[in-house]
Amino acid sequence: MPDLAIHEKIAENNQAVIDNLLKESEGGFQAFAPWVVTVAFYKALHLVECILYVDGQLDRRKPLHSQNHTERNDTLRQRKYAKLWKHYYALYNASMTARYLTDAGNGGVEQYFQQYFGSVDKIRSMMLNHHLRQIEYIFEDRKKRLAGES
Repeated sequence: MPDLAIHEKIAENNQAVIDNLLKESEGGFQAFAPWVVTVAFYKALHLVECILYVDGQLDRRKPLHSQNHTERNDTLRQRKYAKLWKHYYALYNASMTARYLTDAGNGGVEQYFQQYFGSVDKIRSMMLNHHLRQIEYIFEDRKKRLAGES
């Protein structure tokens, strides 16, 4: 089972990829937008695993680790994680759309993405600066609580 440091490092690596994709996307939004959304989701996934791990330690029990998306989603649907679920699910759903074009019509990938996500600024504001940022805040709060109890 990966520990807190491994999940945290993977989340940091995903942020580096996001940063590079955003730089590249300024000249070609359509080519990189699905990857920005997808990598943002995977960063969120690893931050969620960090949160679950820390919660296990804070509750004086074995740290939690999800084995798959279904198990993780079921855990996050619990009332305890309602705020986290709201932000995680938005990224999860956007990632599924980005990866599988779940509602793509005849206009092609680029047109569909423009309709679904809008601009790079919309992805930045909603997916990164809102949903992903809220998950980061929750994780930082948990880390502070853990450090205070150590």
